[in-house]
Amino acid sequence: MNAVPPGANFYIMAGTIEKFYKGMLVGAIGGVLSIANYLPELCCQLQEAYEAGNLAEAQRLDLYARTISKKCRR
Repeated sequence: MNAVPPGANFYIMAGTIEKFYKGMLVGAIGGVLSIANYLPELCCQLQEAYEAGNLAEAQRLDLYARTISKKCRR
């Protein structure tokens, strides 16, 4: 499954940290994430790891970011 069909003239972006990593796995090019306001480096590291093909690191950072996000909502 790919969020953007080949030849499409649009892009998909994730809107929450909960959908960021999984969105990139299916074709999203990035995200507009509120968590990036207070943890921009973490969000950049996650995307950079994904783009470099380091999926294990991207997955680790995704879990960490989602854990922080959940704690901030309490």
